[in-house]
Amino acid sequence: MIYAIFHLFIFVAFTTFRFSFILFYIRYLYYTKKNHKFAAKEGFSMKIKHVIAKEQLEDVFHIRKTVFVEEQGVPLEDEFDEHEETAKHMLIYYNNEPAASGRFRIVDDYAKIERICVLKEFRKYGLGKEVVASLEEAAKKEGLTQAKLHGQVQAEPFYHKLGYKTASDVFMEDGIPHVIMKKEFSC
Repeated sequence: MIYAIFHLFIFVAFTTFRFSFILFYIRYLYYTKKNHKFAAKEGFSMKIKHVIAKEQLEDVFHIRKTVFVEEQGVPLEDEFDEHEETAKHMLIYYNNEPAASGRFRIVDDYAKIERICVLKEFRKYGLGKEVVASLEEAAKKEGLTQAKLHGQVQAEPFYHKLGYKTASDVFMEDGIPHVIMKKEFSC
């Protein structure tokens, strides 16, 4: 409703003050799409949580099981490993529903970013980018200056947009083609 009223206002203003309102409207659309990618959903809320409670970890496991095991066919025994208790997990809630997660652990002075996933119904809202950014920020707080990950080849362009560089040839991991990707954190 608010958007309809806004667009009506734009139409009336356009017919009265054409040029200046054309510029205003173009800026509005640009900044809404670029900087407020979630603005199209009224009532949107996103919360990024550092996982500390058992219930939150269960939400993380549910997301990973759905994405990696059910959608991508990764064997259940390969998805969950001995690092679950020591890794630092992040969880994103979208409108109070668990929607995306990821983790990192410290390996050879790198933040090894792992298990980035977003439930299908929440994709295209930029949550994957938010997961990676929150993991990078947590890693910086740990004093780390670089990150690496095993990215699925189909997600390689996504990681390139986030500043990661491909650092290996393609290799198979859990039956899925991957590449090693690295990034130096900026100050």
